[in-house]
Amino acid sequence: MKIKKSSLWFYSILCCLILYSSLENSVQAFPQFGLIKRPLLVFVIILLALKIKVFMSYINRKEYIGVLFLIILFSIFIILSAVNNAHRYNDYSPFYATINLILYIVSLYLFMIYAAENNKVHDMMDFIFCFLFLLVIIVDSMIFLDIRLEANNASYLVGTKFSVVYLHIYCLAYFLARKKNTVKYIKEKKGLILCLLFLMAIVAVNVDCNTGMIGCILLIVLFFLFSRFKEHLYQYASRGSVFLLILLGVTLISFAFEQIVQYAPITNFIENVLHRQTTLTGRTDIYNSYLVSMIGNWQYGFGYGAAYKTSMLLFRYADTQNALLEWILQVGIYAVIILLFLYIAIFSGIRKMNNNAQAIPLVALVYVFVFLGSVEITMDMNFFFCMFLLYACIHNKDKAFEMDGSDE
Repeated sequence: MKIKKSSLWFYSILCCLILYSSLENSVQAFPQFGLIKRPLLVFVIILLALKIKVFMSYINRKEYIGVLFLIILFSIFIILSAVNNAHRYNDYSPFYATINLILYIVSLYLFMIYAAENNKVHDMMDFIFCFLFLLVIIVDSMIFLDIRLEANNASYLVGTKFSVVYLHIYCLAYFLARKKNTVKYIKEKKGLILCLLFLMAIVAVNVDCNTGMIGCILLIVLFFLFSRFKEHLYQYASRGSVFLLILLGVTLISFAFEQIVQYAPITNFIENVLHRQTTLTGRTDIYNSYLVSMIGNWQYGFGYGAAYKTSMLLFRYADTQNALLEWILQVGIYAVIILLFLYIAIFSGIRKMNNNAQAIPLVALVYVFVFLGSVEITMDMNFFFCMFLLYACIHNKDKAFEMDGSDE
C-alpha cells in the first residue's frame, strides 16, 4: 500500500510531539532522553518549515493571529527570565530548557492549525488515543511484571508514579473524545469504561498514587455533567473568565490548606482513608514559606527548568506541589500572566463551536488537571498538548460534521 507523503509528514510530526510530551519526565529512568529532546524538536521544526508558505497563509487570519501574538509575548518573557537567571547557576543554563519550551509551543501551534485547516482533527484524535493506549499497555505490563528502571524503584517508563496515573487519565479522555464516541455510544460502552477505571484503580494502588484515582473519577463525573447539562453547566465552564477564576481559586486555596486540614472530617479522611499525614506530604510547609521565598524573584522567577534545584534549596522538597505556583517559581509572574491570557484565548472559542461533542472531554480533562493542580504539578507539556488539541477542535473546518446522539 502506497503511503502519501502528506500523511507521512503529518504523522511523523504527531509522533514526535506525543513522544516529547508523554516522555517529558522519563529522564529519571532514561537520562539519554534528555539528549534527544532538542534534536526531536528540531526535526519537527524542519518538517514544519517544508510548508512555511501554507502556515503563512494561515497565521495572518484573525482567528489565529491573537494566539500567535500571545505565544510571542510569552516567549519574550521566558527568555527575559532566562537572561535574568543566567548568573544564578554554575552547572545549569535556563536558556537550553527555555528554547526547548518555545520550540515545543510553536510546533504545537503550527501543527494544530494545520490539522484544523485540513480536517484532520478526528483522525489525529484516533491516532493519539491508539498511541497512548499502546504506551499504557507497555507501562502497565512493566508494573505488573515488577520491571523497574531504577534501583530505588522510584521511576517508571514515563517517569514518576504521577506520570503513570496521569497517562491513564489522558488516555481515557482521548478515548471519550474520539469521533465515534457519541454520548449514546459511550452509554452503550459504559462497561468498557468501568473496566478501564478498574484497571486505573489497580495501577493507582500499585504505584501508591491516590490523586490518580481521584482524577479518573473526576474526569468521568465532569464529562457526564458537561454532556448532560450542555446548555448551562458546560457553557458556563467553557468561558475563559470562569476557567481563570477557578484556576486562581484552587491556587489561592492552597495557602489555606493548613487551616482546612484541621477540620475533623477532613483530618479523618486524610489520615484514615488516604493514609496520609495532615501536612499533605509537606505541602503545607511549602505553601507557608512560598510567599516569603519568592521575595525579590516575583518578576522573572528562578529560570525555567530549574524547579528542582530551586525547590530543594528553598523548601527542601522536589517541587512546589502546585501547578501554577510551579510556573511562577520558574518564569515569574509576568510570563505566567501572559500564559493565562493564552489559555483564556483558547477557551474563548469554545462557545462559538456548532458541535461541542469532541471538545467536552477535553474541557473536562483541563478542569481535572486544574483541580489536581492545587496539590500536584499538572500543567506540564501534556497539558500544553491538551490545550492546543482543544484549540484544533475549536477551529476544525469540518463544519458539516455532526455527532449522532450528541445531544442525548
